[in-house]
Amino acid sequence: MTTYHTAQLTNGFNVFYQEAGSRSSNPTLLLLHGFPSSSNQFRQLIPLLADKYHIIAPDLPAFGLTTVPDNFVASFAQIANVILELLDHLKIESVITYTFDYGAPTAYRLALLRPRLVKGLIAQNGNAYEEGLASWWDPVKVYWKTEKGSDEWKQSRKILTGALSLDSVKGQYLDGLSEDLASKVDAYAYTLDYISNLTGEQKIERQLDLFYDYQKNVELYPQFQQFFRNSQIPALVVWGGRDEIFPTPGALAYKKDLPNAKVKIIEDGTHFLLETHVKQVAKEIREFF
Repeated sequence: MTTYHTAQLTNGFNVFYQEAGSRSSNPTLLLLHGFPSSSNQFRQLIPLLADKYHIIAPDLPAFGLTTVPDNFVASFAQIANVILELLDHLKIESVITYTFDYGAPTAYRLALLRPRLVKGLIAQNGNAYEEGLASWWDPVKVYWKTEKGSDEWKQSRKILTGALSLDSVKGQYLDGLSEDLASKVDAYAYTLDYISNLTGEQKIERQLDLFYDYQKNVELYPQFQQFFRNSQIPALVVWGGRDEIFPTPGALAYKKDLPNAKVKIIEDGTHFLLETHVKQVAKEIREFF
């Protein structure tokens, strides 16, 4: 059975997380969600793995039910630090990470901060290579080139608010899917994402700040890749082949630094792969680890 908790950390961060499985007998699997979701995206995966893993699935700061101080300025460095503090709070010393979307740079930052923490990784449409950035990122890249506070910066933010609409979120779930697969996507999932994370001026500003800060993740890609090469960490790369945000070249690129990684492209899947292929993903995880 999944249980639900909130960890009160320092400086006003209260991290909501889901937990399942036996901690005493199983390795810990840390599930890190992406934009614009929350730990809710793992609601179908957790029961399929809880007999084999101790599972921790937090809502990242600025997402879901995790609350942050009013003066919180959203950045990936801060997100990683908060998740690291959560693991210390729970006295968890090693994890296998499930990295999706924003969860990937979060997990790989954890690995840079504490290399012995991460013992294995599952990359599900979680990018660490520039060839994995699709044209979806082009307006974001324009935003990166602007000076913070400038007129160009403000104009880019205004343009990018379009990516925070309900229709845009719905598109992340449905675009590229066949009619049959699209009918299996839970409409409550993308609606909850929108209501929880993208409504209200403060939430919008934080998401736009993360868009801008993502460029620092790209700058860290060489360090992430160096970690892969040095550690030769066991890695399963499972990817929706029709993802329009992180296309398959980003999945195949892992083999450059982790030649023993297993790369599984699920051709008819898209970005939110767990909505349509959760049993297949769970099977791949169970078999690989």
